[in-house]
Amino acid sequence: MTGSLSWAPTAGPGSTRGRERPIVLRGSYRAQWEDYSDLGDVAGGRFRSLTLLVETGGGLRLFDASSSRGRGPAGDDPGLTS
Repeated sequence: MTGSLSWAPTAGPGSTRGRERPIVLRGSYRAQWEDYSDLGDVAGGRFRSLTLLVETGGGLRLFDASSSRGRGPAGDDPGLTS
């Protein structure tokens, strides 16, 4: 990931309130989704996680997101764009 991350125009005020400004990334980050749990042939039963280690001015910060089947990285999430 590089550049800035911001909400899609269709994201509602309940999702964006207090988070209106885009997140500007300094540098480049490689992201790879990992399978976390799979409940088998159940709709929405596969859970995935994405963990990014981000260096900030005050040290390191851990960002962890999880996803169920049908939702992938931020570019596939209807509420986020990269």
